[in-house]
Amino acid sequence: IFIDRQQSIYISDSFNHRIVKWTKGAKEGIVVAGGHGNGANLAQLNNPRQVIVDQNGTIYVADHENQRIMRFEAGVAEGSVIVGDKGVGNKSDQFRYPTGLCFDGDGNFKLILIYRSSLQSTITVEIYYLICMKTARHWLVLR
Repeated sequence: IFIDRQQSIYISDSFNHRIVKWTKGAKEGIVVAGGHGNGANLAQLNNPRQVIVDQNGTIYVADHENQRIMRFEAGVAEGSVIVGDKGVGNKSDQFRYPTGLCFDGDGNFKLILIYRSSLQSTITVEIYYLICMKTARHWLVLR
């Protein structure tokens, strides 16, 4: 879930392979990314996880099963791949099920890669690294 400055709520509807936007006071949501069944073309998502939206209304999605990070411009059905889309792996252009996204206090985009081990890593588009470890109940971020 992401809430923008206009108090619109963006929900990652993982099992329906879409991102839905609910504007303040709306009676129903609007599909703003995906929603064309699960798949790997640029208008599809496959089990999306975290969604974030920048100040220009650009939507960023951790496309979990497609091993990629997608960017959707406001009002455009097809997205673009920021990074990934090369299958599961440990190479610099591969992921293992990306899960989280965020902006830091300076507006830098960060990608959180959740592995199936206890060691986590975070990377920005500018190749700034953070190391995160999951304890029993909390995330620790080590810089």
